[in-house]
Amino acid sequence: MGPPEPEQRFEEIYMAHYPAIATYVRRRAGCEAACRLANHFRGEERRAALAVRLCEEIPNWANSVTGAESADEAFKRLPDDDRELLALVAWEGLNGAEIAKVLGCSPAS
Repeated sequence: MGPPEPEQRFEEIYMAHYPAIATYVRRRAGCEAACRLANHFRGEERRAALAVRLCEEIPNWANSVTGAESADEAFKRLPDDDRELLALVAWEGLNGAEIAKVLGCSPAS
């Protein structure tokens, strides 16, 4: 068995040393910086979990589009609100705040 992949090795080092780094940041930069670091760490954990979940679901998505059905046909089957949201993100390239403005709702919605 060869050496671990660079990304895997980085994750191992990061996870092993995060508590010491967080303690150092808290001591040197105060609680606000430590809280930012903790939020970043939690965000990374959520993104990693989401990536795993999406990878597990890809086969299900691939099986849901059958035969000669195109992405356009699948897009047309979506509810109107879903189609509008996907169009704003994918085709218009809008971010969350811009989409909220277009839809007339708060960015948290």
